[in-house]
Amino acid sequence: MQRQPIVLVAGRVAEHELAREERRVAAGVVVDEHEQAAARGKVGERVESGGFGITVEKIIHEPQTFKDQVRIGANERYVGLLLLVDNKTGGNATLYPSQFVLRDAAGYQYDRLSLHGTMPALEWQTLGNRENVRGYVDFVVPDSAKSLTLVYGDTSGTKSQPIRVELGQ
Repeated sequence: MQRQPIVLVAGRVAEHELAREERRVAAGVVVDEHEQAAARGKVGERVESGGFGITVEKIIHEPQTFKDQVRIGANERYVGLLLLVDNKTGGNATLYPSQFVLRDAAGYQYDRLSLHGTMPALEWQTLGNRENVRGYVDFVVPDSAKSLTLVYGDTSGTKSQPIRVELGQ
């Protein structure tokens, strides 16, 4: 006999909540709250969440500055993104470039490279209100990766949702 989890709400057992959730899962309508509420856009558009904005200004397909430092395998490709990040939150906002990832149509996630292939690189920093910064983030992805989306997930300091930019590649 399989044990089922019990949801506690304000000290009461809420089995009906569990049953409702199971029906939603069975019907295939469960969507992660962050996925549902994410700010979405395309290359060249400013995508904003809570006043924190990201614009993908340019996509390059080979490292421009340090070509010898980036290893690209036979079945891989380089994706360099020139980003404009701006803060219009009304306060300070911290930029964490390590929070940028690429996701493909199959759901695979690719982290940015720690070595920079193209300068200027986007670096960690705190942006004051109305400040902006521009720089590159570098990725190496398999040739098979299609429909890439840039995701910036750490917008916690700005009380906003993840930002997603469709790259169209």
